[in-house]
Amino acid sequence: MPVIEEGHVLGIVYDDTVMKKLLTRQASLSQSTQEAMGVALPSLDAKADISERYKQLTAGHNAVGVVRDGKAIGVLTKMDVIARLSMRT
Repeated sequence: MPVIEEGHVLGIVYDDTVMKKLLTRQASLSQSTQEAMGVALPSLDAKADISERYKQLTAGHNAVGVVRDGKAIGVLTKMDVIARLSMRT
């Protein structure tokens, strides 16, 4: 889940990281989001070509943030690209 403040992605919270920290008592539900989040996703402009999206997603990222005019508008996953490419056939 991306953490967004004033339209900018500050970081991302991964469910498996939160679950692991809770199970090992390294975290509690009373901690702030900033304490649980990791580094922000790489981002691409909403007008980026599908090939540029592919490059980002195959560079070791499961998802990329999508921005328009410098503001976060969504998250693009590998499954989104697969769905888009499958519509071409």
